[in-house]
Amino acid sequence: MAVSRHVRAANGLDLGYLTPRQRQVLALAALEYTTEDIARLIDREPKTIESHLAAIYQKFHVHSRVGAVVKAMHLGELPSDSDRLLKLAKLDEGIARENQGFPLRNFPITVHNLLN
Repeated sequence: MAVSRHVRAANGLDLGYLTPRQRQVLALAALEYTTEDIARLIDREPKTIESHLAAIYQKFHVHSRVGAVVKAMHLGELPSDSDRLLKLAKLDEGIARENQGFPLRNFPITVHNLLN
């Protein structure tokens, strides 16, 4: 269930608080890619990915990837299934994952799965 914009505003969370790149990085993190994998997939340095994750943690007031993913899904910033996460991560737009050695993680992501 997504939280309304009024609840977000009341909790001090800006609407659209994740940049498109932060949303992409978080989607890949939700798909269990490592920092190094994410960096290679989007052609950035691992330190840049760490900076994106740190900014996300600060915006969501969390301390881990799991916390950020759970909060993003709860707020409606990330979809809860892997197909939509892949589209959000733009991995299905011309990147040959199999040729880059990145296995496709095709499984349903739910808050329940993340917490158990």
